[in-house]
Amino acid sequence: MWYNFSKKRKLICSIFRVYRERERERESRKTIVIFNIYGLGDVLLNNSLCQNIKNFYPDSRLVFVADKPFEEAAKYQKGVDEVVVYDKNGKNKGSIIAPLLFALKFPYKNIFAIFITYRNGRSLTIARILRPKHLFAVKKEKYPVDIKIQEKHNKMLTLLVDKEIKNYPICYNIPDCIKNTTKNKFSLPDKYVVLCCISKKVSKDMPLNTTVDLIRKINSETGYTVVFIGAGSNTKQYAEEIEKCENNFINLTNKTTISELADIISNSIGLISVDTGVMHLGASLQVPVAAVFYEQQSITCWAPSKELYNCTIISNSQTAENILSAFQKLIQKETVQAE
Repeated sequence: MWYNFSKKRKLICSIFRVYRERERERESRKTIVIFNIYGLGDVLLNNSLCQNIKNFYPDSRLVFVADKPFEEAAKYQKGVDEVVVYDKNGKNKGSIIAPLLFALKFPYKNIFAIFITYRNGRSLTIARILRPKHLFAVKKEKYPVDIKIQEKHNKMLTLLVDKEIKNYPICYNIPDCIKNTTKNKFSLPDKYVVLCCISKKVSKDMPLNTTVDLIRKINSETGYTVVFIGAGSNTKQYAEEIEKCENNFINLTNKTTISELADIISNSIGLISVDTGVMHLGASLQVPVAAVFYEQQSITCWAPSKELYNCTIISNSQTAENILSAFQKLIQKETVQAE
């Protein structure tokens, strides 16, 4: 009896010793947290900041807190070591108790710095409970409106390091288990154009008649197949309306994960997209992106930078003819540069 008790006690002590050693090892590295629980584009536009953090703190542990639907968008960004999911419409739903419980269960306690890149009450509450050594949650009006969002995020780091910050292009790394698998999975042709026409805001969406006309022109003038992508009930309904007028396209609405979508875009001729997260995903993959803007005031902050990305911005006369013409010029330019 006593011998068994002694063995159990040694086992328990051994477990606690391993636990303490792992805790010491985990806390020996600087833990830096980026908190952004919004959409696909919002998450991706933090990547330049991620790369800068890794540049100044190469041995740090970079943790990204993201909303559950966009976990993959954060997980496979360049520089991100770990993702902690904040399921704001699920188990973490609520604005009073949920942030407290999330903070209490957060896997890291001795945090060096937290960057809240989309300031809100829940994020601030959690950050204050975690008590990092440095907390940055810059108000929207802190920086001028004529600065791009990813540059705005980068500038937050200047509050911590008094050095030059580089404006790195965002980079999404398709996981090896997904890379080059979607062509067979979705029976895609060798040459296709990806089309994204719906955003979260109706005023940013491509008019239905323009989309139908654009698909017809792509089919007749280029010979490329159109792959229509998107997510949500609104996009599904929009695609169904297109099918009533034109059925010569592949409809992948609500059929892909973020990584699969990235692989589809990566292997395409290029992407034509309205102002939404898919536009930034295409930019992060360095494929040709024709970004169609219907809200002029969004261009300065949200349009991809031509200095960093292979893109063209279409902000007026957004007819199917003009969109396709701009897209073809972009592709031809890329072909000439490749030669």
